[in-house]
Formats: sequence, structure tokens, C-alpha cells
Amino acid sequence: MKYLLTILIILLVTGSIFYFTKPSNQRCADAAMKVVDADSYKVPGYSDPNNVETKNATSFSPDNLAIDDKFLWKKVSYVYLSEVKTIGYAYLGSFHKARSKK
Repeated sequence: MKYLLTILIILLVTGSIFYFTKPSNQRCADAAMKVVDADSYKVPGYSDPNNVETKNATSFSPDNLAIDDKFLWKKVSYVYLSEVKTIGYAYLGSFHKARSKK
């Protein structure tokens, strides 16, 4: 019983740390837009980030970001037409870029 109580306390403390250190939606949006605007990042509807004509024709908007609150973290996605690309996750006070599939 003592071990179970210890494990529950550890889980409660860890969960509350994750919950109370989630960054705000504005911080998530700012960090995600930096990732989207980066030249090496591919997002739906944006075939070649090094192409100046394509970059000017496709302007990124924070309105296309979807921030889902998952209770202990936030999932940030970029929505373009019918495609949704996960940009990253926010937890422990910072934004972490999602790994790209190779």
C-alpha cells in the first residue's frame, strides 16, 4: 500500500508540473510560425521553400494554426486545405518541433 501511495504521489506531482507549465496559445503560435517560416521546413501547399515565387504566393497565417490542448501538453498543427501537418508539441514551458518522417 505504501508503494502504491508513493507512485500515485509521484504521478500527481509530475502531472501537475506538466499541466501548470504549458505555454500559452500565443507563445505556441509564435514558436510554430518560426518553424513554419524556416526555409528547411515543408508544410502542405508549399512545395519548395527556397523558391521565392512560391514563398511570396503562399503566405502563412497564424489563422491556419490549430492548437489542441491535450490536458498535459499542447499539439500544434498547420492546416492547409484538407491536409493537417503536425508542427510540434508544447510542454514544460517550451515548444518542441515534431520530428519529420523520412
